[in-house]
Amino acid sequence: MASADNMVAGCAIENGPSTSNDTLYSDYPSPMAYLSYFRTLLAMGYHVGPTIDHDNHNLTHGRTAFSRTAVLSASLAKHHMMDALRQKRFMATQDCGAVLDFRVNGVLMGSQTVQPGVPTIQVSASTSVPINTLRIQSGVPGSGTNATILTSTTTSTLNFTHLGLADGSTRYYYVDITLSDGRRIISSPVWYTRNDGLIATTNEPVVIQEFLRPAADTNTLRWSVGKQEAGQYFVLEKSKDGIQFEFLGTQTIAYSREEEVNYQSPFAEETSLVRLSWYDASGHLLDQRVISLKQNSEDLVILRNPVTDYLSLHWGELSGTAQFQIFSNDARLVRSGFANMVHGKWRSTKWAVWIQAYISFN
Repeated sequence: MASADNMVAGCAIENGPSTSNDTLYSDYPSPMAYLSYFRTLLAMGYHVGPTIDHDNHNLTHGRTAFSRTAVLSASLAKHHMMDALRQKRFMATQDCGAVLDFRVNGVLMGSQTVQPGVPTIQVSASTSVPINTLRIQSGVPGSGTNATILTSTTTSTLNFTHLGLADGSTRYYYVDITLSDGRRIISSPVWYTRNDGLIATTNEPVVIQEFLRPAADTNTLRWSVGKQEAGQYFVLEKSKDGIQFEFLGTQTIAYSREEEVNYQSPFAEETSLVRLSWYDASGHLLDQRVISLKQNSEDLVILRNPVTDYLSLHWGELSGTAQFQIFSNDARLVRSGFANMVHGKWRSTKWAVWIQAYISFN
């Protein structure tokens, strides 16, 4: 089962109608006819998310119905889309205009997380028609028993703390929405393990210790990390604007080690920024750093963008207080204030929403 679980990310809960000639978005198949199969896989202990496909046999692609597999991706670039699919950051929706922000203790849908304390579930949904019922389904992976409704609401937002999860226990949670016209939305789950023994170490995150730009006389990128495990890997990407990144290469960690280890990679690309991402063996992001190949003081880099938890800034060697405004990609002002820059670095407080950030300094 373990090897199969590692190979499969999604399970179709709705398919077709494959032979439809309709192009007016009105020919739906049997509503989520395979949802029970998805629920059974979760009960068996598989880590999968729900998908929808049209299985078109005619030239009606995307126009037969409003149903979609909606993916939460950093961009439309292939490597970002594939990363989002591998991490199960997607949902099956019969409303192609739906937007869903679903987190458990701050982690996104599709995540497997081990944290101290009880989980707090946060949901915010935007849909084309009003929501009739928003339910949180929850179950025990590997139990063989299907998920049941943990809590529900008739609004588009929910904040619920599951006080009943005991230390050492694991449960999965997913969102199940029914709209006023009967259409449904099913999210990928979050798998949450409570381990109160982690409380003493929560201030020691897994981080990239150092990521250095190439020296003037070399074409080599260098970085170092602390404790690491075999099977974890690094991904290098380049960008000219800090938004769209292109794949450069990857390195896999061969041996588990407790001590700090230095890594390097040849580099001879014409670009402004280089991003280093560190993933565990399951493809979950552990840490990320971005460096600029420009040396001037006007060089400002936003790290971990899109922002899912914390936003960090690197701006040369600037020290002091700077006033800032942060905007989302739809030009909304989402945060403003003062940043205390120390040797060109600043980290925000925790974010409550997922955004693609742009920043203006004064």
